[in-house]
Amino acid sequence: PKVWRNYWGVSSHGGGKVHGSHYELTDEDVENLKAFWNKFKSLNTQKLSFLDVAIRRFNFSYERRLPEDKLIDYITAFEALYLKGAREELGYRLALRCAYFLGKDEEERKRIFEILKGAYDVRSKIVHGGQIQSKSLNKIINKLNLKSLAELSMKVEEYLRESIKMFLDYLQSKSHDEIIKEIDEKIIAGC
Repeated sequence: PKVWRNYWGVSSHGGGKVHGSHYELTDEDVENLKAFWNKFKSLNTQKLSFLDVAIRRFNFSYERRLPEDKLIDYITAFEALYLKGAREELGYRLALRCAYFLGKDEEERKRIFEILKGAYDVRSKIVHGGQIQSKSLNKIINKLNLKSLAELSMKVEEYLRESIKMFLDYLQSKSHDEIIKEIDEKIIAGC
């Protein structure tokens, strides 16, 4: 069947439709899932621990009810993908690398950077004991022109989903080190 039981209240992504507690896949969704699964099966994620961590954390996020808990999992997954070898300015480096990896033009890269840098800052405040309804967290969310922590969490989820898919594509012919080096070279060239 092309219907999936939606236990977590997941909203519609892509072309499918949510009907109560069921998510109906379109034919395009099915084909995209098959293509993704074939790429995923071809890689040994146990030998690619960074990818294993990213995918596990992404999957764990579906068990979380609170957007702040989802955000913690998402940022952990992003760190596994984008922060290989990084020791300083982690939030900045993560946001910049992701923006250049996913963004098609300067405007899109700027928006991705702002969202991820903001999400990283929110996540840091949360894990270091900050209150969810604090002025400083709300200030970050408002600066991003978002309405809530839940909306920030959904945007970050979209970027993580796209990042994982793109890493799977690149890993068909490149190593993690080569991908990060290519991203860094793109940043330096300003492309």
